Amino acid sequence: MGNVTKITDSLKNFMAKLNTGQDKQSFAFYADPDLTDQQLLNAYRTSWMAKKTVDLPAKDATRKWREWQSDVYNIQKLENEESRLLLPQRVNQAMIEARLYGGAAIYICIKGDDPSTPLEPDSVGLRGIEFLTVMSRRVLTPGQLETDPMRKGYGLPKHYTVSGSSSYAKIDPSRLVLLYGAKLPDPEDAGGLQYGWADSVLTSAFAAVRNADSVAANIASLVYESKVDVLSIPGLADIMSDSRTREMLVERVQLCSMLKSNNAMLVIDGEEDYDSKSFNFAGLPDIERQALQAVSGAADIPVTRFLGQTPSGLSSTGEADLKNYYDGLASMQSLELTPALHVLDECLIRSALGNRDPAVHYEWASLWQMSDAEKSKISKETAETIKILADTALFPDDALSAAAANMLMQHSTMPATELQINVDDEPDEKALVIDSSKPRSLYVMRKVVNSKDLIAWAKKQGFENTLPANEMHVTVAFSRALVDWTDIGYDWTSDERGRVMVKPGGPRLVETLGDKGAKVLIFASDDLEYRHESIINCGASWDYDGYTPHITLTYGDMPEGVEPYRGPIVLGPEIFEEINDDYADDLQETKP
Repeated sequence: MGNVTKITDSLKNFMAKLNTGQDKQSFAFYADPDLTDQQLLNAYRTSWMAKKTVDLPAKDATRKWREWQSDVYNIQKLENEESRLLLPQRVNQAMIEARLYGGAAIYICIKGDDPSTPLEPDSVGLRGIEFLTVMSRRVLTPGQLETDPMRKGYGLPKHYTVSGSSSYAKIDPSRLVLLYGAKLPDPEDAGGLQYGWADSVLTSAFAAVRNADSVAANIASLVYESKVDVLSIPGLADIMSDSRTREMLVERVQLCSMLKSNNAMLVIDGEEDYDSKSFNFAGLPDIERQALQAVSGAADIPVTRFLGQTPSGLSSTGEADLKNYYDGLASMQSLELTPALHVLDECLIRSALGNRDPAVHYEWASLWQMSDAEKSKISKETAETIKILADTALFPDDALSAAAANMLMQHSTMPATELQINVDDEPDEKALVIDSSKPRSLYVMRKVVNSKDLIAWAKKQGFENTLPANEMHVTVAFSRALVDWTDIGYDWTSDERGRVMVKPGGPRLVETLGDKGAKVLIFASDDLEYRHESIINCGASWDYDGYTPHITLTYGDMPEGVEPYRGPIVLGPEIFEEINDDYADDLQETKP
């Protein structure tokens, strides 16, 4: 048997005492973190840095929420069900508690089900989800871990028990949306309070947060010592040894301080000496800045987002940092939130729709939002590209038309839900020939492109008659005062096709309006209100108090208990006409 040589991969230098018994660094080691729930809660409540470390990623990951992909009515039902169950708020609350304590869960309560049995989404009917409850790991105790690697749920608890419950009810894991803080590499590494869960996100950031708070507290304390007056008195020790002379000294010093405060003059004995000591704060801001940057790195949050300040430096915009941060949150949404919400989402779809449509799915809304200038630039460049291709005449008209439609749809600012809208043929856009710029009355309207959706909704609500699909519109301006139409200019709120998209939801009402008893759908649109005001500023008049966008549905009777249409509204390009007071008299309503 040959000689055995022990080989180590650590660097040693006996001359420099590197990594030897005389090197102080060799005695440094990492200890097991020991943070109690009370310490975590105290840090969260008293340190704004600890609170932001916990809250910001959770809030940013849920603030834009997600966009369901289906037809208009299914989307509305799914969003209503999410609102009824307060799902975005529940997920945000659970994420905050999970990040603070290391774990939390959302309990899915299904009517009539036993919590200890596995949850089968196919058994959930319409409005089958009764409510959702958020529980942190402090009240949800994991049971025995599954140790068989050949079974589903290996390394995870077989069940959970609600601490403090009178019945100590057991809950099957399938009925919980389980969220974790800072996951450990191996579930068996978790012990004590973290058993079956994970570490708090503050565990690895705690030292950085504590150091930054200590630096800030010490700097604040130094402010009190920034200027200290020093008065040297001969024989001070002898004076202080006698109580009578000590009292006289205190009285004399107070009198000197009062004289200095009143007239900025200090009167002292000739043998005494006065001096003032000032503290230099020149290097402290850099020290505090470095401490804050360390916390930002530990929390994995950009300084611009963590501190809420604009980036520094002549060429710094902070966009790259924010994009990296948003990419990290998108990974959290796809790798953590989506799998955790899978069972709940399957139950949610059935609870909202009564069945499972295979085509229904969702996408997380983009956290990075383009500015209006960026959207306008993309729209302008797309339109210019199409024009250049048309001018070259290199492509057949049919091929170019299809390509242009794809480009406009790809770069449109409208949400993907418009692809599912029942769009009519292009509305009648009257060709207007202006002989001159002579002022005239002005009526500006936009036809409703997806009027068939409104008619289908009206039929479900019980309307006997509605206006024809090609007559439904929104009035933008109605000016009896004569104006030069060429002064109005183009509406820059429209997209490349001249359309305006009113997103689903928002304030909606169905009311009777005007002397002729028109039944109208009232909705909110900043784009239409802005356009209306811009036309008024060009000299147009308006005969009513305020402007409220609305669509006339019928001049007939309206059924009771009408629920407003809450789907998207697509409006076509602006149509300019002169006022026709007899317009409503010529309308022939139809049955929806």
